[in-house]
Amino acid sequence: MVRFLARFLISTAIVVAFTIFVNEDVAAQPKKPADGILVEALALRAGEPLSIRTPVQRPAAITGVLSWTIETRRHRGRLAVTALSPDGKHIATGGNDGIIHIWDAESGEFQRALVGHGSYVYGLAWSPDGKSLASAGSFDGTAKIWEAATGMTLRTLRGHKGYTHHVAWSRDGKSLVVAGGTSGFMTLWDVAKAEQVKTSETGNPITGVAWSTGDSRIAVSGSMIGVQVWDLRIGKPAHVLAVPGQTASCVAWSPDGKWLVGGTATKTLIWDPDEGKLKHEFDVPGYAAAFTKQSDSLAVSAGMETKVWKGFDNEPKSFPLTEAFFLHWSPDGSALFGGSPVSVKWLSITGKSPPREIDAAADFPAQLTPGRPVITGLHSTTPHLWDPASGKLIGKLEGHTAGVTAAAWSKDGKLLATASQDKTVRIWDAAGKAQKTHAGHEATVLCLAWADGKTLASGSADKTVRVWQAATDASKMLRQHKNAVHAVIWSKDGKQLVSGDEDHGVLIWTPENDKPPQSITAGAPVRSLALSANSKHLAVGTATGYVEVYSPVGGKSIQTFERAGSPPQVTSMAWSPDNITLLAGRGNHSAQVWKVGAVNAVADYPGMAPVNHVAFTPLGNSAVLSESDRSIRVFDLANGQLRSSVIVDGKQLAVIAAAGHYRIHDEATCELVYVVQTAKGQETLSPKEFTAKYKFKNNPAAVMTMDK
Repeated sequence: MVRFLARFLISTAIVVAFTIFVNEDVAAQPKKPADGILVEALALRAGEPLSIRTPVQRPAAITGVLSWTIETRRHRGRLAVTALSPDGKHIATGGNDGIIHIWDAESGEFQRALVGHGSYVYGLAWSPDGKSLASAGSFDGTAKIWEAATGMTLRTLRGHKGYTHHVAWSRDGKSLVVAGGTSGFMTLWDVAKAEQVKTSETGNPITGVAWSTGDSRIAVSGSMIGVQVWDLRIGKPAHVLAVPGQTASCVAWSPDGKWLVGGTATKTLIWDPDEGKLKHEFDVPGYAAAFTKQSDSLAVSAGMETKVWKGFDNEPKSFPLTEAFFLHWSPDGSALFGGSPVSVKWLSITGKSPPREIDAAADFPAQLTPGRPVITGLHSTTPHLWDPASGKLIGKLEGHTAGVTAAAWSKDGKLLATASQDKTVRIWDAAGKAQKTHAGHEATVLCLAWADGKTLASGSADKTVRVWQAATDASKMLRQHKNAVHAVIWSKDGKQLVSGDEDHGVLIWTPENDKPPQSITAGAPVRSLALSANSKHLAVGTATGYVEVYSPVGGKSIQTFERAGSPPQVTSMAWSPDNITLLAGRGNHSAQVWKVGAVNAVADYPGMAPVNHVAFTPLGNSAVLSESDRSIRVFDLANGQLRSSVIVDGKQLAVIAAAGHYRIHDEATCELVYVVQTAKGQETLSPKEFTAKYKFKNNPAAVMTMDK
């Protein structure tokens, strides 16, 4: 429920900086109106990647193709938005991977992917005639209009005052509003003209947009602004409607124009939009709302159920449509579609048909330590192990009763330790067979580190560190921390243990004796630690984005590295064999390489999701970024380019080279697709269709994950 509620505060929480890449035109293409939309030249040169977010960054030249990439059928990461086409036949989904997916609403079959945004897709809206789809690309600062039939980008709308979060069409399809930013901007576009019509601002982030019938009024919900009705051509609010706490999570306008609904964390409110008068107030949370096409029924997502009113003087009916952050009625009003964080659910209101679900996304993090199996499904109760060379599933780690919070391989790779919210530490062999369960912590275990193949340390929210003997029940508890312990690390010789906590404390222990630990006070809550092999440099990664480097002897501060971005926390760090080069991964979807003594970062790698684990490859030539979108990205240190991506999707582990070749265990289970940009549009093809049409032969031998 907490994760669900957080989705509706996303507008107020995200302040991430992304580099925006704008390609040049392929050729001077004349602008012409198509179905009332001004068509722009396609801003893409042959051979350039379709997006910075795609696994294929250096596509090979193919006759008749401007660019191409490989995608997964399911989203990598969580969904953020869903949209049902006016005829009820297609569902569009967008999310943290920045790719738009189109699904058959009846069968749930994946139909195509639309690739072009440089950041998340947080807004989607079909035009009233269903021929076009508008999308908001969040931190790339743009909105796009796509031709639904061909997948061609018709227009890219730029010049907005911040990130773009919402798009909504006027009822006549002639205008589009793009909203977002920390200032709550609303930019009105006439889709047949090149320039913006007008931009207005609410002063605070917007959580929802709804267009009225037949005029230029829109209603917006947002943080600390309640629900407001604006005439965008005038640029002034006609009504400012108060809600509890003044933060509204959604807004919906009935198609007949008679009702305006706003939802909050505690109530659902109904107004007369012309007079701005409150007509009905219900003690039902409203996280998403939708009217039927006939305006005779209202559905409201209350979190763990959906309420449906047919006449506001009647009691609503409850339906088991849970965690819906978007709601859509079928055209005939007989069924509801609900967009949840990982799926689109369909529910018959009459109960005449069984519910169904589109498995649209997966977001459990993956983790790769070079030379070890890939771990997937972190945060779930049952992580999986995969062989990165063959792509075969090795085993499932079955036993935890709550989400796994951390995983660490022993130095010889023979044992794997996992920590969990179930307060235990479990030991497994390299094949995933359970070896030992350690219980003793009184709260969630947050971090792990091996001294060798026998001794293991764990840190917990119970403010303690425990040192375990992996094969026995013997353990030692270290109690000096004042708050939750988020990071532990051993010296190379296994004689010293370093731990860091929420209270800024860093303690250096010698577990073999009972001497008090050496103490260092960091500048912020500690999130990660790294100790160089020669024990001369201790890196402390903080919750506020700083990397602080200390001398473990005496605790003297050596240097502080800083990089802006949000979420700011430094989640994982690793020293290279030279003992002065540090790789730091961060929650803001990036990783940096720093050198002790240098002021600026040596390299800056763009992740596509929060980075949860980093490592150098054995020869130190590449950086490995394990991310929360079930993907692992490997970058060459020499040139900063993406080398390959490791992605788990469904029953397969795929390694995709940046040049476009891929390797999987079994082609029969392949769920990868090709997205091909031509002068006429974007095609989505199976590997067999792509090979047959464009004569490109995949070469698995050309896929190199690690250094050779």
